[in-house]
Amino acid sequence: MKILLDAMGGDNAPKSTVQGAADAVKEFGDGMTLALLGDEAKIKAAAQELGVDLTPFELIHCTEDVDMHDDPVKAVRHKTDSSLVKGLTMLK
Repeated sequence: MKILLDAMGGDNAPKSTVQGAADAVKEFGDGMTLALLGDEAKIKAAAQELGVDLTPFELIHCTEDVDMHDDPVKAVRHKTDSSLVKGLTMLK
């Protein structure tokens, strides 16, 4: 099973999402592929700070963010390199 995780989503991202992903791989790792979508440099920095090995993860770099102030429809149409849009596209 492949799971896509928006690593930039949430108030404490990407630190909290990287830690959660690492915990999920430890608990449910067999047969699971986890892809982290977001700013690769920020994801790697968070992982290094937390001591998380990113080897089991697929990293998908995104250059744009959708924040809580963005209009959802405009964000999907115009922020095509965001983790939200890339993730939805990958689900097709």
